[in-house]
Amino acid sequence: LLLQRFSLAPLMENADEHMAAAGGGSASLGKDMVRKRIWDNMEAQDLVPYPRPCHGRIPNFFGAEQACERIAELPEFAAARVVKVHPSLGAARLRELVLDAGKTLLVPPLPGHNFLYYLVDPTMLPKCQGGRKVADKRGFQRYGKPITSLADIPIVDLVVVASVAVTGQGVRLGKGKGYGEVEYGILREVGAVTASTPVASVCHDVQVVPDNELPTSLLEEHDLPLDIFCTPTRTVWVAAPLPKPTGIIWVRISAEMEHDIGALAELRSMQAVAALRSSTVTNEVVFQDEALGKDNWGVGSGNVKQKEKSSGQGRGRGRLRQVWRPVEQPDS
Repeated sequence: LLLQRFSLAPLMENADEHMAAAGGGSASLGKDMVRKRIWDNMEAQDLVPYPRPCHGRIPNFFGAEQACERIAELPEFAAARVVKVHPSLGAARLRELVLDAGKTLLVPPLPGHNFLYYLVDPTMLPKCQGGRKVADKRGFQRYGKPITSLADIPIVDLVVVASVAVTGQGVRLGKGKGYGEVEYGILREVGAVTASTPVASVCHDVQVVPDNELPTSLLEEHDLPLDIFCTPTRTVWVAAPLPKPTGIIWVRISAEMEHDIGALAELRSMQAVAALRSSTVTNEVVFQDEALGKDNWGVGSGNVKQKEKSSGQGRGRGRLRQVWRPVEQPDS
């Protein structure tokens, strides 16, 4: 382990020089540089059994089983009833442990499906099928039940996401596609997780980089930080957890993402319906009873009430005048 850390150190020391050479570097450029160095280093040290090369992937590393077992020793794991785990090879042991512990497992499907998760209920598995046989992709695709409506996603007690690089401050990089962040954003949108739901990851010790390599200033609004991560040799709790995304940032959703994560279309539809209902409820209907010489105001929302005074003296006496005024809704 010491050799691994020291062999990575020269690469880390040159990080600021590379950033300076890039003109200060954008957040995405800095992240891509870190990813490449991690992938290069893991390949150079033969830390990855397969698939290789690991570039562009979530690395499946030697020691992944031990890191997964550390997650299963967490009090957060013990308290959880529903655990979401990413589908990468390096987390297969964790998916097995979730099911063997009698917990409900949520796993994303391959890109291109119109649902967000398979739900694997350990009580519904054949008696001859243990967690190991169900933990791989063929297993959870065979025995998992697609959750075809976002409204049916259960409350998730522990979220385990994939990582290419992490820091002790909780900064995390995935492979760069943003799928983990989108999944989390959908979960926040539908109320399946909250800001206090723990987010964890497993990784090799070489994937843990110094804080100045991935400073919190590189985090963008969509980035998903960690509360906990486990390597084969240690468990790290983040002392001061960083803010997490509060939902989907639609301007960052590409056409490719919409295709690969079909649940986004359902979320769009849900939000459109909710916006329509909200607009209907918050349209202010203002009544003025001029016949009584006083104002009776009825407002259909919790917004600040506003009065609409009549400019036509002597008109419409004895009748209520209804004034319809739409209230602008903030951009979601």
